[in-house]
Amino acid sequence: MSNPLVSIICLCYNHEKYVKETLVSVWKQTYRNIEVIIVDDASRDGSVGVIRQFLAGHPAEFSVKTIFLENNLGNCAAFNRGWRMASGKYVIDLATDDIMLPERIEKQVTYFESLPDDYGVVFTESQYIDEKGHRLHFHFAEQYQHIRPVPTGDVYQAVLARYFISSPTMMVRNEVLQRLNGYDEKLAYEDFDFWVRSARHYKYAYLNICTTLVRKSGKSM
Repeated sequence: MSNPLVSIICLCYNHEKYVKETLVSVWKQTYRNIEVIIVDDASRDGSVGVIRQFLAGHPAEFSVKTIFLENNLGNCAAFNRGWRMASGKYVIDLATDDIMLPERIEKQVTYFESLPDDYGVVFTESQYIDEKGHRLHFHFAEQYQHIRPVPTGDVYQAVLARYFISSPTMMVRNEVLQRLNGYDEKLAYEDFDFWVRSARHYKYAYLNICTTLVRKSGKSM
């Protein structure tokens, strides 16, 4: 297997309670050829202080870049700020209240590298957690039992018809984001728009393992 660089864009907005746990999950990845780009979107809580304290106490053998925005730009524009600094072959959009399981990147890269170049996204199973970290249901195994098999390959018609992809699990070929010029900054959230625009040109692959714990809270969209 080749050892391509993976860029992880860590997006923070008022995640003071969770951001440390998220960053720990990044630092614990078994795959080490990564670069981490932390973008704080003008948080109004103590997130920036938690981030600075974590970085001071956790030196990394990989590249770590930080962007502390003075004005809130919203999810899509903040992501683009970080993505434009990314050098990786693959990109992960990681909200700093979610948690990556230790072998996530290693398993996704291994699978991605086995696929033809017309595959632009690899997504996986995920498990939801509550505000206290208690594990809840799985995305596919319990919530979408009727979607069998999970759509893969040319998923354009599938994404138009129904919601099924667990967005926080996606690893995206950087070439896809370059072709789309990142997320549409006029939007508050990117999921559906990204699926439709990217699936017109690239195939999607589903890896049937759980890689990510996705936080559900009272403020979740």
